[in-house]
Order: sequence, then structure tokens, then C-alpha cells
Amino acid sequence: MSPRHNSVSWIALGISSLALCISAFQAWQTRRHDRLSVRPLIDFTYEVDGRERNVGLAMENVGLGPAVIRSITIYVDRKAVKDWYEAADYGNFKEHDLLKTFELDKDSVLKIGETMLLFGRDTRNKMDLDRFIDFVDQRLAVSITFCSIDDECQTRCSIEGRC
Repeated sequence: MSPRHNSVSWIALGISSLALCISAFQAWQTRRHDRLSVRPLIDFTYEVDGRERNVGLAMENVGLGPAVIRSITIYVDRKAVKDWYEAADYGNFKEHDLLKTFELDKDSVLKIGETMLLFGRDTRNKMDLDRFIDFVDQRLAVSITFCSIDDECQTRCSIEGRC
């Protein structure tokens, strides 16, 4: 075998190996893009304007895919509580029938662009409305664990440092 023939073989092997690496990288990038293109993102909104129909804490899926809600942890004054009604009791809101709460079903799904009121109340009953708004704004926080349809999960807190 001539040295020229040997060099051409090595060059061909190098080019083939480079093409294989580029192809593998493109496949990895495509998979990454596909996962990101269906990734949910939960954002929290505080409805504290008494002119709206409801006031309270809501979650919204602002991501590109549906969010599978796995768990919700409620905090009052940075301490975890059992449920929304215990949170209301900490705020001294004994009129539970005025409350609107989100109850987690197994693997509840929040669609793209969907907003769900987590904890709130109707503004038509003005009793303790300002105190309720202050409670939601100053003392309440929520931590939500949610997953994409690819089962990639993350946890977000409504207010950093309160969860």
C-alpha cells in the first residue's frame, strides 16, 4: 500500500468521524429543542385590586406546554400549613364559605395560557376585604411542583424567601 493511499484512507476516516459527530450533535440539539418547545412555566399573580371580581393569589401557565401540577405547599409567615383553610385560620378568616380555593386533584393539568385562582374570595362581600388583601400580599406564599409532558419537573415559589 502506497503512502498516498494510506493518507487518503486516514483523511476519509477523519471526515466520516467528523460527519458522525456533527450528526450526533444535531440529534442532541433537536431533542433539546423539542423538550424546550413543550416546557411549561408557572407564574404567580396577585389579584389585590378590590375593583376586580376576585382578589387573591392565582397561578398561570406562561410556558409553551401544559403543566402537570404534582404538589402545592402553602406557607403563612414562612411556615408550611396543611391546607387553604388552615392558612385562612392563621389570617383569622373564619368565614370559610367566602373563600375560593384550588384543590389539587391527582396530576391536575394547567393548559397553556390558563390561569387558576389558588386562594381568593369574591369582592362583592366587603367584610374584611382589605385585611384579606393584606394577608395575601404580605403573609401568604405558595410553592408548586409541576412537570412537563416529558416528566421534567421543577418547583417555583410565589415569593422568593417566603417558601
